[in-house]
Amino acid sequence: MQKKLRLKQFLTLPLFALTTSIFAHDSFMEQPYNTSSPIGSINVSQSTTPSPKKNIQVDATFNKLEVKELLADLKKVKKHLSGKTTLSAADLETLGSAIAQENKLFADNHKVITLGLEVIDLYESKYGGLFTKGTKSQGGFDRKASGYELENLMLVIMQSVIDYSYTEANLSAYPKLFNNRLFKTSAYFPGSVTPPADASQSYTIKINGTHVKVKGTPSNYIEEDARRPTGCYLAPGSIAKVTVPSSLVGIGATILVGAHTWDLTKKPTIKRMDRVTTKYDINSTTTTIANPLGGGVYINVPYQKDLGILNITLENVVRSPYYARTVANKTSLSDWLNVERLRDAPWTDIETDKVMMQVPTSWIYAFDNIEATMDDWDMAMDAISTLIGRPLRRSKTVIYMQVDVIKRGKANFPGYPQSNVSYDPYTDYKGYHSSYLIDGPRNERGYLTNVLFHEQGHAEKIYKFKGEIESMINFLWVAVHNKKFGVELNKAFEESFNGYGISHSIEEAAISWMITENFRLGNPMSSKTRDYRQEFSYQPRGHAKYADLVRLFNWEAIEKFYANTSEMWDRGEINYSYPNRVNEIPTDDRILRMSQAAGYDLRPLIHFWGVHPIDFKSLEAEIQKNNLKKSTAIYDQLSFYKTIVPMDNTAFRNFGLEDFSEAKIQKSSFHDHVSQSYYPGFLKKWWNDYNEPEGQAAVNQIQRIIDLYFPDGRPEEDNSSCIKINPISVKSSSATSPENTLDNNPATKWTAKGDGEYLLYDLGALYELCDLEINFEKGKSRFDYFDIEVSRDNKTFMAVKQGLSSTKSSATFDSYSISRKARYVKIIGRGNETNDWNSISDVKFYFKQKDTK
Repeated sequence: MQKKLRLKQFLTLPLFALTTSIFAHDSFMEQPYNTSSPIGSINVSQSTTPSPKKNIQVDATFNKLEVKELLADLKKVKKHLSGKTTLSAADLETLGSAIAQENKLFADNHKVITLGLEVIDLYESKYGGLFTKGTKSQGGFDRKASGYELENLMLVIMQSVIDYSYTEANLSAYPKLFNNRLFKTSAYFPGSVTPPADASQSYTIKINGTHVKVKGTPSNYIEEDARRPTGCYLAPGSIAKVTVPSSLVGIGATILVGAHTWDLTKKPTIKRMDRVTTKYDINSTTTTIANPLGGGVYINVPYQKDLGILNITLENVVRSPYYARTVANKTSLSDWLNVERLRDAPWTDIETDKVMMQVPTSWIYAFDNIEATMDDWDMAMDAISTLIGRPLRRSKTVIYMQVDVIKRGKANFPGYPQSNVSYDPYTDYKGYHSSYLIDGPRNERGYLTNVLFHEQGHAEKIYKFKGEIESMINFLWVAVHNKKFGVELNKAFEESFNGYGISHSIEEAAISWMITENFRLGNPMSSKTRDYRQEFSYQPRGHAKYADLVRLFNWEAIEKFYANTSEMWDRGEINYSYPNRVNEIPTDDRILRMSQAAGYDLRPLIHFWGVHPIDFKSLEAEIQKNNLKKSTAIYDQLSFYKTIVPMDNTAFRNFGLEDFSEAKIQKSSFHDHVSQSYYPGFLKKWWNDYNEPEGQAAVNQIQRIIDLYFPDGRPEEDNSSCIKINPISVKSSSATSPENTLDNNPATKWTAKGDGEYLLYDLGALYELCDLEINFEKGKSRFDYFDIEVSRDNKTFMAVKQGLSSTKSSATFDSYSISRKARYVKIIGRGNETNDWNSISDVKFYFKQKDTK
């Protein structure tokens, strides 16, 4: 057997090396069970199907000799545990490798299963359950650590039993072998619960049996089974029965015991068994299920099945805490407070039609505000779905979140479930643990909350420009917090990325881009990782173009673009499969369709943010063919960006020091592990060499963009037919008598001292504004300075004009073109040429047409 074993190990190693290297951040379609894995120094090659027990067929090469040798190996372990022999660390390691190679023999050989279970019982009676308190393995251990050879060996045996022995056929054939058979590690994870006193007690629950294609571009994981909680929990060691309607039989539906389907064999530290669930095909209306670790019970509904609401009956299970707000089930607040959250099972299922999560019951049994939390989660998912042109309700929840003892990947990962939040099974959380899962996304800030929306962006499979794979997805945060939670747009953008010490406003993101070599040389933003480094990923400037788009044209522009994309997908007009992947959408096509959605030529804005047209002439022709207007708003914004470029070394350094200390900058390397341009290494490179010529080069590039797309200068709107509108109210930031600016009396005025004092006008409805007229108190004798901002909702304000000045040529009104759709207008005083007083006599507003959309 050893000779044959060495050959099998040799064949296994290349596969192991391959699978362990494929662990990239964007491996979105990674299956929960990818089971070629290391256990200690043992190489384990298993089935690569999501469930090792499904459709098991023992290889014909497994013969009686192999069974005999496997039994002999298990007997050696048993003798070692009983103290009859003593095996060395090398012996234990060799046995582990040998058993791992033959683990499929645990599938249907009664002697192998029996002896394997006896070995597990003997180990647990002598040493206790793996990872439990007071044991050597408490807290986990490194997979390759010396001194843990026996623990690694037991993991191989226990894993082989769970993966292969717990089949319905074995449960039916050998009920005495499996009944009341639990692994003591279950007390640690997933947790203990007392079996029902009456094994014949049953519960009938409802699930949503429909999982069909919905309109719009597809997200990742959409074609995988829809997991439906039953609100029931199988106690470790129990054998239960599940009865389903005949419509679920033979269609690929399955019963899952245990929610934690991610395989952790790639984790260098072992903190629980690598695979902890069992899965059973539904081949008849009644199915027998078991799991030595126990776990919640779920029905997996296959894709493209439309079965409606189904009744499921479960026998010999306990009820687990369950909050539901779905088409199938609804939990009242009273039931949650007085019944559901107080149930004994260690895990709680929470779901709406848009959100699902599993959290430890110890986090939630004293939590009252479940409805507010789930309202916020539903609102957040609605913002995401609206942003990217998807239905508000899909056939699976938009997001599925799950707590585990350790996050599943080296880095944070997307997934269904997304599992990037850990807990400590040894800790008594006393019924409440503050986490964004429990508290909801509204007020949570910080790295992990950013991670959630970042990874959900990956899961959504959003169409992007090349290079945006790790940047555009951060924009989901902006949509959620600005649209649904009322956070000001620039603030929401600033909070949307909380990594590597960078938190930028839109203007700061623009500066971080304009100071780069690529911008100064007129090159696109780099998606490469060499000379100029990756300039999109994990950086605010990578998704700032979308914030600028919203600031100038409101949310409808980008939402309409993605809605149109979904409609084109449904009609079969686009199919961005390989090589035109969702992360590399054809540039010119995307620019054109974004411009169509906005109603304006967006090329200059997108060009400024580093995405240049591929075929300028052809795209120009399409822009003209579609009668897309040149945007005054874009012209003004680009002109403003010229004014904030750092123009000398002091300004450059001050900007860098807002993010990093000088000590960190000086210790950094341009080619450090963080492959982005705007990081300490970049700042160090230019710390002494960025001066006025570099600043002027950036200004010149902005002017080249303006000249390229606006050869006739600032595009003025035809305001000859504008109509005057009377605001319904005006407020000021601190001074009195703002109403004087609406009385058309030059003898009265509003005055306020200080930079930033403002007037806020409510026009009463949305208007397509064209002109704003201001009569400054001393308009003919001095320059007055001010900014103009507009808003649709009195929450998110967009800068229309910044750094404006009165004309000093009129004793009455100066006129300013706005060309924005808004209800609220803010005039922000910046003082005058002699002091910091602001003084305005009257203001008039003009619009083209009323718009109630």
